[in-house]
Amino acid sequence: MNLRLLRYFLAVVDAGTISGAAQQLQVGQPTLSRQIRQLEQELGMDLFVRAHGTLALNAAGREFVHLAADLVERSEKVRRLASQMATGRLSTVTIASTSTALVDVIAPFLATFTPADPTPYVDEVQVPVDPGKMLLTADLLALPQRPHPEHASLPLWNFPIVAYVRPDDEWADRREVSIPELMTRPLVVTSRALSARRLLDAEIERTGAPPPGMVETFHARVAQALAAAGRGVAVLSDDPRFGLIPLQVIGSDGPLVVGYHMAWRADHHAQQALRSLAERLRAFCAQMYAPADAGHGAYPAADVAIGEQDIDRS
Repeated sequence: MNLRLLRYFLAVVDAGTISGAAQQLQVGQPTLSRQIRQLEQELGMDLFVRAHGTLALNAAGREFVHLAADLVERSEKVRRLASQMATGRLSTVTIASTSTALVDVIAPFLATFTPADPTPYVDEVQVPVDPGKMLLTADLLALPQRPHPEHASLPLWNFPIVAYVRPDDEWADRREVSIPELMTRPLVVTSRALSARRLLDAEIERTGAPPPGMVETFHARVAQALAAAGRGVAVLSDDPRFGLIPLQVIGSDGPLVVGYHMAWRADHHAQQALRSLAERLRAFCAQMYAPADAGHGAYPAADVAIGEQDIDRS
């Protein structure tokens, strides 16, 4: 159906007369009358009651006007989206990441968005993940693993893996703790679905001396709650809660950190806009976590010592 005819029809409905609509549309009155007749012929029904030079919608017209308005509105939306795509702009953006990053970084970053930014959506994922499949539906993917070379990417930030202890713990006045020292204490850890746990497991395998006890929970916040309750030292990469004291965990090659990257499709129509968002997120992380002090805070992405990409747990 010709959308121009629908726009003419809606203009006549708004104006109430052919002459009034013709003046608004800046077309001739006879031309507009023919266009309305053409629309009625295409539909196979009259839309107006014509009497004494005026037009009033009949029952069919009153029902059809809602459909016509919806079609015109949808066509305008398609036109706007196509224009944005052609110019590399984004009206919406979907960011996928792990739960830790979504809670501690992505959500605070989205709180800084302005009306000029695209409407954001988020998806939670669990590692390991296939970036190629995820980027079929997500625009940006923040993961603790090095992206495939076929994808455009940017290193974002490094979450330090920290050991959380109570303020009355014997280690509370320290700023770091080594893996061998940790192996002398009961630990509270996250599940193996999270990167911090897999990096910790890799270090435990290197030392060959497991801790005397280990409580496992899927949720990092619950792990901190258990540490606050005195069930052990929580080892994870989340921000501190419950008044716990963070100690940087030192592995065999230096501080343990989870290195995050942001990836997007290199052929994305708005790849420049996505890179700009990734750079903004990187700057946001630097402002949010810097200066990084021992046992707490994030490290610049270039300073990664050990990351998810450096171990094989597939």
